[in-house]
Amino acid sequence: MRTLVMVLLTLWLSGQSQAEPRRVLAVRGLWYELYQCDSAFAALGGVRSVNVWHSPNSVSGPFPSTAEEMARYDLVILANINGQSLSAEGRALLKWYVAQGGAVLMLGGYYAFGGEYHGTELEEIAPVEFSADPNLVAIPTGARLTPVKGDAQPHVFWRHNIRTKPGATVVLTADEQPLLVTGTFGQGRVAVFAGSVMGDPPAGRLAFWEWSQWPAVLAQAMTWLAPSARARPGKAAVLAQLQAATTGTNAVEQLLEAAAPVADQDFAVVAKALIDSGRLEKVALGLRLLGLSRVSGAKEQLRMAFTKGVTAPPKQSLDDLLADALEHKSSGVDPDLNPTATKAAIEKFQAVQLAAVDGLGWLGDPAALGVLHEIVRQNPARVLAPGEFNESFTEADERRESALIAALRCGDAGAAGPVVDSWMQNLYTLAALKIRGAGAKPADSAVQRSRLVAAHARLTIGLERLPKSVWPAVAKRVAAEEDRWIVPLAFAVFGQAFNNDQALPAEVAAILRQSKLPAVAALAIGASNGN
Repeated sequence: MRTLVMVLLTLWLSGQSQAEPRRVLAVRGLWYELYQCDSAFAALGGVRSVNVWHSPNSVSGPFPSTAEEMARYDLVILANINGQSLSAEGRALLKWYVAQGGAVLMLGGYYAFGGEYHGTELEEIAPVEFSADPNLVAIPTGARLTPVKGDAQPHVFWRHNIRTKPGATVVLTADEQPLLVTGTFGQGRVAVFAGSVMGDPPAGRLAFWEWSQWPAVLAQAMTWLAPSARARPGKAAVLAQLQAATTGTNAVEQLLEAAAPVADQDFAVVAKALIDSGRLEKVALGLRLLGLSRVSGAKEQLRMAFTKGVTAPPKQSLDDLLADALEHKSSGVDPDLNPTATKAAIEKFQAVQLAAVDGLGWLGDPAALGVLHEIVRQNPARVLAPGEFNESFTEADERRESALIAALRCGDAGAAGPVVDSWMQNLYTLAALKIRGAGAKPADSAVQRSRLVAAHARLTIGLERLPKSVWPAVAKRVAAEEDRWIVPLAFAVFGQAFNNDQALPAEVAAILRQSKLPAVAALAIGASNGN
């Protein structure tokens, strides 16, 4: 018999279809995984999540510092974190965000609520009032969640004392006390779950976090909070932004994400203007847009940029130029053209090369595979022992990663495994750089971290629109991975089908259902049913 929450979930999700997945900022506190947010995300067809990690008095990661950054998210999750960790500025930014139509889900726990929420912006936006004192209450024998129909009897063993505000809606209770409460603030919505994934369930008691329908409850709450992804800029708006960027001084790299789903041949003109600007960040974006536009002659121009930069006149055939560039890989610059190249010039040329490689990938032409395979060969991955991971991210790593994702986009299924491995290594390395940065702070840590964050963002954008011909190969590698960090990759690659009301190919769905990670298997089940 279907539970009440599953019936409600079906009703709430019916008829919804967004071209893009929701963007979620997850501030991950202690025991975050037990809340099963990833499985709830899978029920939504996958999300594009950014993770921030909580420590007792701070957060580590890209928590927004401006209204523009915060407004990019459809949902913010505060999972068992204390109020002081966000700082006064962060709390004020969250209040503004919700007032303007944003959504926040607060999950209870050892660090959450209490005095550090009471009297702050977090209490202002919440549909409940928080006690000024520590307010976690132990329930050794457990309190049953209601209303829940069916045979399952999920229990909570620790909860917070909260008091609902006028107009709030109590969705779930435990011992007749409010447990899941929703409400509005300004134009936005906020939900508070006053339970905690704490306690040792006695025999015969089912913990709510082990209840098979708990992810559906979370998904239902998330759907109410953010019914769909916020409207993204359409083609005309993106073109206007790019046109403004050709003459402005603002950073434009982030526009690639907006352009990727809407770019066509009309983007070739603005791509040329960006390339002709001479400003490195604009040249790099222009080359990537050139690949996305797929206009006639794009392949030749991208291969030329890879070989000689964007200003060198052609002197040889394209094949000869390519061979010449590969021969001089050690310097990154053709010494015949630049006999006195400075370090800055070399770095600029390498950045242009990198953008040209990405452009070739977006072009999707299998004829580029020879070039891309050679780049991978010349920038081999370091051999690691089992359990070992890279503690740095070099220019060679960036070149290899860009060539691999470009090869995958050009239809090389053999690049699937290395691309997924690179994704996982990025996350391990980023964690290592954070730890290192918190200690001695070597001079190169910040540079490497910045390079890695940008490269990983481009990798994610590329994964979101892979040709379906390589999906089975990616699915096999994803299904074989037991580390939870693979879940966002699965969302990026396969969530597009779910979010466009398309069923996953039967072969792909069957592979993913074999995953030992519940969120990956759940995504496959939902998407294979065509929503």
